[in-house]
Amino acid sequence: MRIRLIATVIAVTIVAFSSLAGCGGTPSTKRVITPGAEEKKADESIKVAPPPEAGLPEALSPATISLVENIAVSDLPQMVSAAVISIVENIGVTDSVTLTPQIQLLPPPALASPGSSSPPGPTLTSLTPEFRWSGVSGADYYGLYIVDVANKSIVFDSQIKGIKITQTAYTLPSGVLAWGKSYYWYMNSHSSAGWGSNSASSYFQTQTSKQN
Repeated sequence: MRIRLIATVIAVTIVAFSSLAGCGGTPSTKRVITPGAEEKKADESIKVAPPPEAGLPEALSPATISLVENIAVSDLPQMVSAAVISIVENIGVTDSVTLTPQIQLLPPPALASPGSSSPPGPTLTSLTPEFRWSGVSGADYYGLYIVDVANKSIVFDSQIKGIKITQTAYTLPSGVLAWGKSYYWYMNSHSSAGWGSNSASSYFQTQTSKQN
């Protein structure tokens, strides 16, 4: 818009100078004298030089000149602002970037019993003990894992078994633990975001043989 305005003003200026050079529309004239020859008589025909406005662009219409004269420099920021406002008003809500909130994984539960933080831990007299822990807000169920200390193998994995433990206590079924063995257990929490990190381990051991 600014370039077009400048071009229009230049064109108007050229037309104005052309009008001044033409002296009201009457073409200027000059006498042509041949070098080395005497000046011809005054009544001899005078050659007319081409009008100075020849080859210049045609004058702009009064309507165009009026439009240019009535556009002030201070109007330009308003025109740009109006164009920007029009674009913004036509941008729908669906055109904006949708931000998806990041869902945080839950912390693990705090283990209560049985066991201790260091081996070998307390001795259990049952192979089907009850495990207890504190609940975690937002958890839909928990994972319970028991490891044989001697061979570092997992003897119980609630995830693999497809057991969804929803309470804060779980009684271990028979056939998992054996007499005279050392174990440790740990847990994690599950939510819509997935599985959280593992808890610290808690150690325990079973008595050497079944007591009658």
